[in-house]
Amino acid sequence: MTNNDTRSIAFAAAMDGTAIAIAEQLKQTAFGEHNMLVYPSLTTFRNAYSIYAKFALEEGNEIVMLVPFYETTDSVEMNLHKNGIDAVEYLNNGSLIIQDSAKRYFALGLSDTDFLLKRISNEVMELVKQAEYNNKSGVSIIADIGSFFHFGQLHELVAYETMLPQKFDNNIKAFCAYHLANFESMHNQQKYTLEHAHYRKVPEV
Repeated sequence: MTNNDTRSIAFAAAMDGTAIAIAEQLKQTAFGEHNMLVYPSLTTFRNAYSIYAKFALEEGNEIVMLVPFYETTDSVEMNLHKNGIDAVEYLNNGSLIIQDSAKRYFALGLSDTDFLLKRISNEVMELVKQAEYNNKSGVSIIADIGSFFHFGQLHELVAYETMLPQKFDNNIKAFCAYHLANFESMHNQQKYTLEHAHYRKVPEV
């Protein structure tokens, strides 16, 4: 057993059961799904995406994009390293992308949703092409939506999510991650609309 394996097992053993349950449900999803992930705390979210990223990178042979909002990109990289993932190597070979949520969605200001959808769709399609070129099985994206709440763009968020299909016709697994406090701050109709804009909600209870 390598030092990385030992560190990974010790780290996983310290994780809360909710994070492990979420990660296991993420593993059961299929390419093409556009899903919602609602997490109760940043600690749980960090543990869950670490478990899933390790699985997707090492066993799934996927490209993984992580889009944090409530932590820095450097923090995500360090967290992955603690979980036995050679984040630097994966970043260097293009298998791992870490991008700040505010920059991803609002780099060009508070854009209209049509423009945002077109820009993000083009970026994702480039990742799909990259995965095919490098003989990867597909692309997993876990994107924290917290930036929309931070900038007060809930109307734009609902519009953006409902413009995306529940199922994609390519090898993408998309997880839109919502902090539970943000999700619960919305009106019931907004929550209902967002839930039904996705193929499934994780965790399923």
